[in-house]
Amino acid sequence: MLLITIFMTLIGISSVNVALPSIRQGLDASQSDLQWVLSGYVLTFGVVLVAAGRAGDIMGRGGLFLTGVGIFTASSVAAGLAPNPEWLNAARFAQGIG
Repeated sequence: MLLITIFMTLIGISSVNVALPSIRQGLDASQSDLQWVLSGYVLTFGVVLVAAGRAGDIMGRGGLFLTGVGIFTASSVAAGLAPNPEWLNAARFAQGIG
């Protein structure tokens, strides 16, 4: 199960790189919006990672793991349904938290 989540993390980063031209055209995103789409996920992922690991030690890894997968999945759906760049960036930040 852990390998699947590591795979999801890598896919979350690399698939967006491939989709940037489509995101720019489909959402009429600026260059700044596209940079935030890429870096917002990685930034929140990196900031939350240590605190989430400690929270898992305190509250139990299993429940926190499933909560994180749920947040990641729900925010992935929200990112896929994004009507504008702001919505997409908010969903990507939520993905990083998940």
